[in-house]
Amino acid sequence: MDWQLASLGGARVALARHDGDGEPMVLVGAWPQTLEAWARVWERLGDRTRLALDLPGFGHSAPVPTTPSSCGAFLVAALDELGWDRVHLVAPDVGVPVALWVAHHHPERLHSLVLSDGPGTWPPSLSRDLGWMVRSRLLRWLLGLDPARFVNTAMGRGYVAGAPDAPERSVAAYRDKLPHTLGFLASYPTELPRIAASASILTPTLVLWGGDDVFVPADNAHAIADALPHSRRVVLEGVGHFSHDDAPDAYARELVAWVDGHVAHELPGQTA
Repeated sequence: MDWQLASLGGARVALARHDGDGEPMVLVGAWPQTLEAWARVWERLGDRTRLALDLPGFGHSAPVPTTPSSCGAFLVAALDELGWDRVHLVAPDVGVPVALWVAHHHPERLHSLVLSDGPGTWPPSLSRDLGWMVRSRLLRWLLGLDPARFVNTAMGRGYVAGAPDAPERSVAAYRDKLPHTLGFLASYPTELPRIAASASILTPTLVLWGGDDVFVPADNAHAIADALPHSRRVVLEGVGHFSHDDAPDAYARELVAWVDGHVAHELPGQTA
């Protein structure tokens, strides 16, 4: 998957684009990964139109302070610039609250949502360590002093079925921007209550989760799906937090089935 730095939506971001068939998909990078973690899924998507990107401040994108709402506004501006009226928005990890912001404020831009392994309710169910990162400024400061250790630890714990490909690229990407991304978590107590999953979101949504997610456990998948009236829940057993990269075959299979036929799903039917 070839990517480049480009100006889009008023930001300098890393992106990869394929113009092909069907309704466009936007694949958001997870944290502390980069968009390159989509490579295994990317190659399984055939000729479907798609864009993978690192949100502003994340991955290979320029280091800037961001919040879910500012990243959501960026996505809407990016769609305007791309000329895409509506997309399937595929959002793991920190992308979940960003996608929910778009669903609340600009549902007309969405064919559907795919939410994976990230906080989408308030309060979310988080691991003890991640919960402390949200609450403690001191801990965020301390973690920001050693980006390599932080990224390697996250990568080591976030996979169950597989392993990351070249984690040193993520270490390099976050060397100068980890404090900004830790600040993104600090915005959760203010932002998540306003954008959490709720019955007011009518966008068809696939909630696709790693069953062995140690950071944002699978009970979040149940809570998010229960809150959304038009949702389908799929939990990939034996798969970790970075489910799109940990089990790319299973993830891509569910994603393709959803994007190619989500209108035909019986909503809000759910599968465990």
